[in-house]
Amino acid sequence: MAAFEALISGDAVHAIRDQVGLAAADAYLEMGNHFHDHLKDKRFTEEHAKAAKFAPRDGDEFAVGTKEFQKSYTGRKVKRKKHRRPLEYSGSLRRSTESHRVDPMSAVLTGSDEGSVEIRYPDARGLNRKSKHTEIDMRKEFLRIIPREEKELADVFDRAFERNLEKE
Repeated sequence: MAAFEALISGDAVHAIRDQVGLAAADAYLEMGNHFHDHLKDKRFTEEHAKAAKFAPRDGDEFAVGTKEFQKSYTGRKVKRKKHRRPLEYSGSLRRSTESHRVDPMSAVLTGSDEGSVEIRYPDARGLNRKSKHTEIDMRKEFLRIIPREEKELADVFDRAFERNLEKE
């Protein structure tokens, strides 16, 4: 019994590689847009803060109405802004995330080990703000993806990738 080895090279291989790479890049683009359209605003909710294990804010440990609570950051925010939403005080940071850019990177086209998508919020300078009184890193908290969101984004990628491959 003879064993056969086939070596495929040339334009056909490059065409298939490019087709897969472009399909992946389009899928990453769709995944980034899905994050911006459906998941970005959830970062500013108390439910997401709890699920993503955001660091507790000053005043969260005090009972509402106590003198300690009223003097704390959370107490002042509740009194002035009537909310306890994380990553948000006046709402300017949330509004600044409306302007965005999505940069997909396909591993097939770049020759790297894995693809990625970068979503840039150039006007969201408030995420870089750091208080000298706390160790809270708002940027890291904003970027934190919980398992449910990870699965949702993976499903978006898979559906888009399959649809893009079928188009070609």
